[in-house]
Amino acid sequence: MQKQQIIEFLTSQFEPELVNEMINYKIYDFPSGVNLHVFNTELMGYLPFVIEGQIYLQSRDKYGDEFEVYKINPGESCIINLSEIMRNKWGISSMIPNGKNHSMISEKATTLIAFPFEKVAEWNESYLSWQKYSLKLYHERLAELLRQFDVLVDQKKVIMDQNEQITSSIQYAQRIQEAVLTSGWQVEEKLPEHFVIYKPRDIVSDDFYWMSHINTLSETSSKNDMILIAAADCTGHGVPGAFMSMLGISFLNEIIAHYKFKSTDDILNLLRDKIKKSLQQKVHSDSPHDGMDIALCLIDLKNQKLQFSGAYNPLYLFRNNELIELKATKNPIGMHSKEIPFQKNEIETQKGDVFYIFSDGYKSQFGGELDKTFKSKNFKETLLSIHKLDISEQKLILENRFDKWKGENNQTDDVLVIGVQL
Repeated sequence: MQKQQIIEFLTSQFEPELVNEMINYKIYDFPSGVNLHVFNTELMGYLPFVIEGQIYLQSRDKYGDEFEVYKINPGESCIINLSEIMRNKWGISSMIPNGKNHSMISEKATTLIAFPFEKVAEWNESYLSWQKYSLKLYHERLAELLRQFDVLVDQKKVIMDQNEQITSSIQYAQRIQEAVLTSGWQVEEKLPEHFVIYKPRDIVSDDFYWMSHINTLSETSSKNDMILIAAADCTGHGVPGAFMSMLGISFLNEIIAHYKFKSTDDILNLLRDKIKKSLQQKVHSDSPHDGMDIALCLIDLKNQKLQFSGAYNPLYLFRNNELIELKATKNPIGMHSKEIPFQKNEIETQKGDVFYIFSDGYKSQFGGELDKTFKSKNFKETLLSIHKLDISEQKLILENRFDKWKGENNQTDDVLVIGVQL
């Protein structure tokens, strides 16, 4: 654009005396798509007045995502700088919109004049046309913000409606998950002294508990009343974890109904094979390495034996004020680069024995005076201190201690603890 054309453009908005001052300042030409202050550091401390083209102010939120604040068209300037000047806030760092969170980008090839902040402040005092221009631009931006606010209100309503629908669907999934868990948990007759603490972090849980009555472990074994109990922690949280938990329960039921097995390790090896096959997991591939950690025990009530196998999660048994830990195999139910068979632990039980299986949610909870995790040491000491109490009292103490430790913190993970007194 020629200088005479620029003069005519300015004269359409400002009195001749002001135009004579304006035209003395440097005119800049920018290509499309550049950061003005990076492209030309001379603009620091200057107010851009667009003659031709278009620039936009870009900001960055607390998550580091960039978004457009507004566009500056021909005949317009940056209202942020103007507002600062009009309020006589002269801190240069606060007035430059290309600092840590702001930048000016040329949307198109742009021609602009750069006015010093100090001179603009004088024009506010000296020229009525500049005062009117500033106020007009301010009110236009305000009107634009109000229009954007109306759009945001409408969008918020849409989001709230969608969120309500999603939440309703998840709550329905919660009822299904709880129905599956509770319908299969029928141990009261054989194991009246037990408790289950089940605290989902979200509406639905990636932890699940499971049991099954079986009459025989093989065709040659005698008809014994035996109970399988499991406490599992699936990968993922919320809905993805809940889907995995339903998959785990389904496969466990299928294994008990249709497969011949001799011990708990057989069950876990079969379960791992089914999870890997269903999720199409392969070593050194991009397939998802989802799965679960699990503690599985078989209670032989007639012969007073306890059989245990675990995928990362152990079993704690307390007898005569001592802890007997049945260790788990350090492999998950799912893909692992160093896969090994699951191991079986077997122990003869005594009257008064108490054992616990659990997910890692209780131990992982942040809280206490130092806002740290509860940790395995505190969990073991807590169980040791309560294991001789009535089973219902144990549950109450564990729940109260967890809530006290958590305090005002959010729940870190799903919590599952099962206690059984023999």
